[in-house]
This record gives sequence, C-alpha cells and structure tokens, in this order.
Amino acid sequence: MRINSLLSIYVHHIMWTWIFQIVLSIFILWTGHSLWNYFLNKFSKQKTRDLVNIHTEKYKSIINDLTSQLEIQTQDKITEELQADLQSDLEKLVNEYSQQQPIIV
Repeated sequence: MRINSLLSIYVHHIMWTWIFQIVLSIFILWTGHSLWNYFLNKFSKQKTRDLVNIHTEKYKSIINDLTSQLEIQTQDKITEELQADLQSDLEKLVNEYSQQQPIIV
C-alpha cells in the first residue's frame, strides 16, 4: 500500500510538472510574440496603400493619353485636294483591272 501511495504521489508530481512546463512554454511564447509585435510597431514605418486614388489617377492618365491621340489624329486630316487625288487614282486602278482579261485557273 505504501508503494501505491508513493507511486500515486510520483505520478501526480510528474503530471503537475508537465502541466507547469506546458503553461510556462505557452507564457514564454506569448511574451516573445508580444515583444515582437511591440518592437515591430514601435520601430518600423507604417505602410499605407491608397487603393482608390491610384486607380483614379491611372484612369485619368489613360483618358488624357487617348484624348491627346485623338487630337493629333484630328489635326492630321486629309485635305480635300488630297482626297480628290486619291479618288481619281482609285478610279484609274479600278478601270485598269476591269479592262484586263480575267485569268481562269
């Protein structure tokens, strides 16, 4: 009986030792994590990302590029004289091809 009581005491001692070690390990990990977060927040620069205005600025720059290209294209319009020359050249080309003999394959 004496052995059973000693064994019971020994088992309880081991059990409480394990529980104490687990609690102590969790406390050490939590403390390290808290210190890491503290130093990270204290000594690092906060990054802020502007998710709305970045896209607005990109959209505005695209619109400005497109409008400037449209203005350049409208400035380079074909004059009426050049258009008449192109039309006459096209008519000559069509007449030449229509007068040729068709090629039978």
